[in-house]
Amino acid sequence: MTEQWAGKGAAAACLHELFEAQVARDPDAIALVYGQTRLSYSELNRRSHQLAYRLRKRGVTAETRVALCFERGAQMVIGLLAILKAGGAYVPLDPSYPAAHLAYIVRDSAPRVLLTHSDVSSTLRAEVLALAGSPQLPTIDLDRLGEPQEADVEPHPRPIELLPGQLAYVIYTSGSSGQPKGVMVTHANVVQLFLGCGGQFRFNKTDVWSLFHSISFDFSIWELWGALLHGGSLLIVPRAVARAPEQFYELLCKAGATVLSQTPSAFRSLMAAQPESGPGHALRYILFGGEELDVTSLRPWYARPQNRNTRLCNLYGITETTVHATCRHLEPRDSEFPDKSIGRRLSHLRAYLLDARGRPVPLGVSGEICIAGAGVSRGYLKRPALTAERFIPDPFDAGCGGRLYRSGDLGRWQADGTLEFLGRNDAQVKIRGFRIEPAEIESRLCEHPGVREAIVVAQELAPGDKRLVAYYTTRGVTPADFPDPQALRAHIAAVLPQFMIPAAYIRLDLWPLTASGKLDRRALPPPGQSTDILGGYEEPQGEIEIALARMWEDLLKVKRVGRRAHFFAMGGDSLLATQLTARIQREFEVSIALTEVFADPVVAPLAEKILNAQLARYTPEDLAGLMAGGH
Repeated sequence: MTEQWAGKGAAAACLHELFEAQVARDPDAIALVYGQTRLSYSELNRRSHQLAYRLRKRGVTAETRVALCFERGAQMVIGLLAILKAGGAYVPLDPSYPAAHLAYIVRDSAPRVLLTHSDVSSTLRAEVLALAGSPQLPTIDLDRLGEPQEADVEPHPRPIELLPGQLAYVIYTSGSSGQPKGVMVTHANVVQLFLGCGGQFRFNKTDVWSLFHSISFDFSIWELWGALLHGGSLLIVPRAVARAPEQFYELLCKAGATVLSQTPSAFRSLMAAQPESGPGHALRYILFGGEELDVTSLRPWYARPQNRNTRLCNLYGITETTVHATCRHLEPRDSEFPDKSIGRRLSHLRAYLLDARGRPVPLGVSGEICIAGAGVSRGYLKRPALTAERFIPDPFDAGCGGRLYRSGDLGRWQADGTLEFLGRNDAQVKIRGFRIEPAEIESRLCEHPGVREAIVVAQELAPGDKRLVAYYTTRGVTPADFPDPQALRAHIAAVLPQFMIPAAYIRLDLWPLTASGKLDRRALPPPGQSTDILGGYEEPQGEIEIALARMWEDLLKVKRVGRRAHFFAMGGDSLLATQLTARIQREFEVSIALTEVFADPVVAPLAEKILNAQLARYTPEDLAGLMAGGH
């Protein structure tokens, strides 16, 4: 946090007020970059203020919830700022999410207005509002507003009477009940986050922050306000570029990005895309969060001389305690040994490890990670029972009325005072009467020298037949280096009882990711279609199947792809699937949508879709002529 606004003044201010202080300080500085669009602080402030006035005329005031549905771009940031300037709280809707999911959020949050633009499909909007039972919800389309009329411009901006403890946004996270739950976060929660990081980092107005993540993921809070509260520039990464590591790395270099936030899963792809030589980057900080970091996976990054001036930090955090809670600054030597340390708490928070009775655990003993302090949010929207269960009075606060959040994560204090992350306390599964902790199996799998990371889940391979399925990534670079399922099974059988041995082993090059960059467990390939399960090979038939099999061999770096091979089970991911559709377009001159590859990623049925697409180009007369000609 900059010295200009650190201290008591900042702690008593709202986010948009601190942004406006940056506007006054350096109005011509570039606040936002998206493609060819560059907005200065003064221009971003002017546009967002005009929209805020219109929102107030629509009845938006303190703590009014406003749904925000935008594709990434300048208008998304203008809309977000406008909601806060009007006194409201934004509810982000990522248009890439399914309509039913978005409809639930709209129904649950009951916004007064929907703020959007024409890049979001009108069909999607209509479907979301219909499913939400809110077809008449007032909608403001920024592309249809045009230039503001005189009545829509406030000649002398009036300050909004808003307190830091009032609501800034509601972000929905997955819920154990099967429906997402809205986390209510205040202005003060976010401001305190950056005050708490003041001693950890030296962010300043020369920094260029990448906005890589969806605004429905709280990492975006860190990226967006990290730039705007320090007077830096926000580089908005287009969705398509975010999914193409080579293009993303090129953009970071070209734009001179200095602060990059990544989930470990996404960063592995970016590391692989970094060329040995070529344009250099200007990254000062790479900040990890969102999921557990395997520090040994960073060895390739540290091994390259062009990365020596970049500081890497591992940040552990929770949406309910406002993005980040602990920080660990990494050194190259840290990547030499597996270590699950997540560092020390940020200064505005308190961290406890408690047992089942709420008592602190001693050094070296596992306990639930509980967070207290200025980052603890209000709780869950319309979920008083769940809020009371997870947000409890802080018994160590000496009667001051503070609360702590029970995270459900497990940790252990280390001798040096840092915190070791041990996973979740609620991942237990039950199979054939046995209670099993998948984390234990995953840990054993990772002890195999050829395994980098492992995930074990319980899946129903046949009706009523639930089995353990192991997914793993490997350390080797060629198929000859990869451990086969038989070797992994023998390795597990040597250390675990029979009921803990997975029935299936599926190797992946990369983990499938959600829109927010986290592991997408729902996208893990079904084991029933995996060659690792079926163990058989069926020769491709016909020119299209043979050509497809060769494409897969090249993209996935494997041999002997059969006609029943499953793209994702053999190591494919969303990035490689995008490359596959491009190859299909070039070679077969037909367009196969990415969704079709995800729907049935097997050689034979995909070849049939390609053939049908080719035939669709011909008229019945053409087909009759081809058949008559013996083709």
